[in-house]
Amino acid sequence: MYWKKYTCLADCDIQYLRDTVYKLPKDAHVVAAGVYKGGDVMSMYNKRPDLHFTVFDSFKGLAVPKVQDSCEDQCSEGECNAGGLNSFIQGFKDVGIYDHINIKTNEVWITVENIKKFKIAPVDFLWLDLDHYEPTFAMLEICKNLLKPNSIVATHDYDFFRCPGIRKACHEVFPNWKVQPNTGIAQAKIKKKRFFNVKQLLRI
Repeated sequence: MYWKKYTCLADCDIQYLRDTVYKLPKDAHVVAAGVYKGGDVMSMYNKRPDLHFTVFDSFKGLAVPKVQDSCEDQCSEGECNAGGLNSFIQGFKDVGIYDHINIKTNEVWITVENIKKFKIAPVDFLWLDLDHYEPTFAMLEICKNLLKPNSIVATHDYDFFRCPGIRKACHEVFPNWKVQPNTGIAQAKIKKKRFFNVKQLLRI
């Protein structure tokens, strides 16, 4: 599979992503943050080429960790450097899909202040692989009101000992997370909202 060269994710994690996007509605919107060289997005596109992708990443590695990320062997500044945006784009060109994939790429250091400047369309699937507390919290906080009914939020490294900030950020925004079997991924499903019409409200 051509995307293996462009990701650090295990095969089981990639399979989770492919299974998840397979179930999304037609022309659904996927927001992915922390994509490294793009292998995760490539694998999802391969399964569902009709989807719309919005990507956020610095493409320059991890930012400085915060106190919430502290542990004996925490992920450090500069890890997972994709070589810059041009290198990321070149990877998609090399596998022959750059001119076909419906992808909007945003080069940015992920903080609440930076992400709220973007106009993000309603989201069907929010995929995060950000390693640190601050960018994970930022994406969850900004996107929580953009999630469609029955949408899915998922993050890598939820239980990884080098990334303690991930779990902390997740539970500050959404209370219920479930680790997916045989993966390094945890998922929160956004239940469908209940709407009442005027007649129903008058009966209450």
